[in-house]
Amino acid sequence: MEERKKLKIIPGKQIIILFLAGTLAVYNTATLIEPGMNPTEYLVLFINICLLLYGIFFDWCQKIFAHGILRAVRIIWRCLFVLIAAMGIFMAVVYTGNNPDGDEKAIIVLGAPVSENNISRILTDRVSVAFLLANGMPDVPVILSGGGENAKVVSEAGFLAVVMEFCGIDPDRLILEDKSMTTAENFINTAKILQDNGYSLDDSYVVVSSTFHCYRAKEYAKAAGMDNIHFVGVMPELQDIPSWYLREIIAIINYWFTGK
Repeated sequence: MEERKKLKIIPGKQIIILFLAGTLAVYNTATLIEPGMNPTEYLVLFINICLLLYGIFFDWCQKIFAHGILRAVRIIWRCLFVLIAAMGIFMAVVYTGNNPDGDEKAIIVLGAPVSENNISRILTDRVSVAFLLANGMPDVPVILSGGGENAKVVSEAGFLAVVMEFCGIDPDRLILEDKSMTTAENFINTAKILQDNGYSLDDSYVVVSSTFHCYRAKEYAKAAGMDNIHFVGVMPELQDIPSWYLREIIAIINYWFTGK
């Protein structure tokens, strides 16, 4: 009488890895069919492929990554995932509790990538929230900040201005800062515009940006002399979270080490 073959039980770790790989696969499918993938999206795609291969060949990977230098690679890989998770929690925590009170002297809207063929959803999400905020604070100027890599074609500030005017915001309220290429330059240039228009850097201002971006924005604002800053953080759409959060994690770590 033949012995019954035991059913192979899939380890919990393998299930988790395959689940993460499948989730990222859905995200990557969406990004691959869209024009203009950014470098971070390629990095997410690489991580997806690694997770998928690890999940499919789990037993084999467990064996070869158990000894020598490959064991060190596995430890580094795990540390990176812990770091990404911890940084995601950090970005969520530092944003909370900094909402505007309505007494701000100006609204500052930070730009996001824009090109001749593609307007990032991050930017369209920000301008939607900025429009609602500007409607609710009709007596303050709106500073639109952002030059961007494709400023010769269309600047981030220029795109924001076109949308705001189209939605009915008085163009006389809009002040364009279309020279900055980085978040630090956003605030350096904006601080100068405020002073040139008779405002004090000690006044209170409200900044519209993405939730994940608020930490660095606050630090760069302080460096430019603007300490009394409040934020309206715009939550990115679900399909934008992996690449934009990973991109911001890299930017924050770079800021901590270089101050830039």
